Amino acid sequence: MIGEPTLEMVAIRPGLCFPAAFAGLGPGGARPSGLRTMVPICVSAGTAMLLADWLLTLQRLRRLETVLRRRS
Repeated sequence: MIGEPTLEMVAIRPGLCFPAAFAGLGPGGARPSGLRTMVPICVSAGTAMLLADWLLTLQRLRRLETVLRRRS
């Protein structure tokens, strides 16, 4: 992701991770125990991606701030 994470991205990614859990089960894999495992895994993976994007954005902003301070 380029730029700061927006509210739309924060709402869309976990929303898309939930259906991805159903798709990840494959044919005949709709057992309740498999679904209870896949949903938290997919949602936590989406949340981890959001956190990584946010941290990388902060790192880029701090680096830019350091460069601008040196030029002043």
